[in-house]
Amino acid sequence: MNRWRPPAPTQASKSGAQLYRIHVDDTTQAQLDALPWEALHAWRELAAVLEITPENGTPLNPAVPDGVLTWVFGPNGEGLACYLISDWDERVDLLDIQWMG
Repeated sequence: MNRWRPPAPTQASKSGAQLYRIHVDDTTQAQLDALPWEALHAWRELAAVLEITPENGTPLNPAVPDGVLTWVFGPNGEGLACYLISDWDERVDLLDIQWMG
């Protein structure tokens, strides 16, 4: 199991809530693999949130609110995730992940 991949959905999917799958390509996976160990908890918390409410992110470009979204994460805001939402197949495409801590 990859230590950066979020766990498979369990209880939330049984409650009827729409869950999104997080899609990570090879480039973004390399970024996740390069994160320091202390970022693990913050990333897993963000992944859990993105599975349920990815639309709560901040638009990268406010003029295009349905485009790329961003989410600052970590105890002191050290991380930044950029992603797209694909509602028709309930997927979040993780485009970029950065850790400035």
